[in-house]
Amino acid sequence: MSAELASVRYGDGVVLVRVEKGILYLLRDPKGDPITPSRLFEELPNSIRLLEGAHASEPIGDLKHQLEPPVPSPSR
Repeated sequence: MSAELASVRYGDGVVLVRVEKGILYLLRDPKGDPITPSRLFEELPNSIRLLEGAHASEPIGDLKHQLEPPVPSPSR
């Protein structure tokens, strides 16, 4: 599988999206749940299979507008 992936803030968290022709498509697992970056890294090496079974669902944004930089978390 060759795809352009990105993580973006969506709803209350951060999710993985597939970027196709400047459109961001939410990646969902076979159960329909959004795939998060933390889930992807926690389940390595099995997460490679998770990505292979993922499908790009509804578009959630595009690259026509400037993206906002991430908000840094305060250190404790």
